[in-house]
Amino acid sequence: MKKLIKYFKAKISNFKYNWGYLGVLNSPFVGLKLKWYFGKIRYGTPYFFPRKCVKCSFEDGVKAWDKMNVISQEFYLRQQSKESWIKNYAKTHTKTVPIKYFGFDYTTLGWKTKWGDYRFEWSPSISIVIFGKQLFITIIPKMGKTPEDTRIMVDIYWEAYLTYKYRTNKTKSKYERLEQTMKLYSCTWGNDERGYTNYYPLILKNKYVK
Repeated sequence: MKKLIKYFKAKISNFKYNWGYLGVLNSPFVGLKLKWYFGKIRYGTPYFFPRKCVKCSFEDGVKAWDKMNVISQEFYLRQQSKESWIKNYAKTHTKTVPIKYFGFDYTTLGWKTKWGDYRFEWSPSISIVIFGKQLFITIIPKMGKTPEDTRIMVDIYWEAYLTYKYRTNKTKSKYERLEQTMKLYSCTWGNDERGYTNYYPLILKNKYVK
């Protein structure tokens, strides 16, 4: 019974980690939309291009052996032959290789905390590799249009929402929590030369803009 409870707790925790960002749909912030791409493999998941783990070959063992310094090689040769070491290396090690024919990757919202604040890292995405081509779907906020850089708005959107989600009083109304968010996180960016822009009106649902 304890194992079953532990199993379900792990599943729930995993679900919250992977899909918890969808809570933004029930918040003062605008909804989400999908951005599609299909073509050459060009997007990481999130850091590296789509790849998979495979067992190392005898040749990989030879390369690993050749990379070792003489002292390390002499140490292993006291216990086994060079060929035995290489064969054992191939049996016990794996390597990553690019996916060529078919692969699926899901990447959840990437964020971290720094000095007590929330920092956006990457958008949620789905990557499907089909015979050397990549279908890449990015989940991004459905924000208002502006001539300013849209990249910074994505950062602001998620950082404001994370502040709303984790640093405001959940017993309060959405309006009250939004007021708390605005005090904790500023969405005003710019410089003295070009002026400053408050991005809250672009990332909030219409009834919360006031």
